Amino acid sequence: MIEQYLQFATKFIKEKWLQLNAMFQLEETQTFKFLKPYLLQAQDNPAYIGIAIALMAILYSLYKFISISRKRKNKLNERENKISELENKLNDRENKLSELENKLNERENKLNELENKLNERENKLNEHENKVNDRENKFSELENKLNDRENKLNEFRKKFNELMDEMEDEEEEIDINNPRVIGKEDHDQAIAYFKKGNGKEAVAFFRKAAEQGDAEAQNSLGVMYAKGEEVVQSDTEAAKWYKKAAEQGLATAQFNLGVMYQKGEGVFQSDTEAIKWHKKAAEQGNAEA
Repeated sequence: MIEQYLQFATKFIKEKWLQLNAMFQLEETQTFKFLKPYLLQAQDNPAYIGIAIALMAILYSLYKFISISRKRKNKLNERENKISELENKLNDRENKLSELENKLNERENKLNELENKLNERENKLNEHENKVNDRENKFSELENKLNDRENKLNEFRKKFNELMDEMEDEEEEIDINNPRVIGKEDHDQAIAYFKKGNGKEAVAFFRKAAEQGDAEAQNSLGVMYAKGEEVVQSDTEAAKWYKKAAEQGLATAQFNLGVMYQKGEGVFQSDTEAIKWHKKAAEQGNAEA
């Protein structure tokens, strides 16, 4: 029984020895070299088997302890690696989050820029609206002024029509179609034609009256030559008829003749003659002279 136990113990020790030696290379240590003679004796001497078993128990306990420590260390390393991976992932997520925050800030900045541009456009639109309102107000003022002018024009037309009615009433007294006018003097007849817009007939009667010595007809004929109304414009003829009327003492003709001498139109320029005729016109109360 004891021998079987010893054989089993010896076999167990050898197996564990091989395991420990493979892991820790115990044959190379100083402790093994010291214990080797005793272990050899334990093969032949059962007295040393107890010691060997005790030593193997210690070594086995040490092996278990180291194995457990290594396992724990490995697990700890694995956990540390996992923690490192998690930290790396966390860092990656933080970096991504930072990138997202940066993008968000950029978008917010762009949004702020767009809002600023929108505000600027709104301000410009408000300015344009104010300008449009100002223009509309000015346009309304102009319309009011135009309406006032139209009202004034209507009043003027009304007064003009009343005046024309009065003039038509007066013209009825000298109407050339009225038999009573036919016997009037040539000058009055010329005025009647002139008022009716018949210039050629008016010139003919002015000339007839002027040749008969009518001073007013002579001055009127001079005006028509000076302006070229219904006759060929001629300063010479105008000056000729002004002089005939002026010599008869007509103040208007004297003034007109003075102007012709002053400008040298139809006569030789002469300040002396101009002053002479202007003075005569002024003496008769001509305001222009």
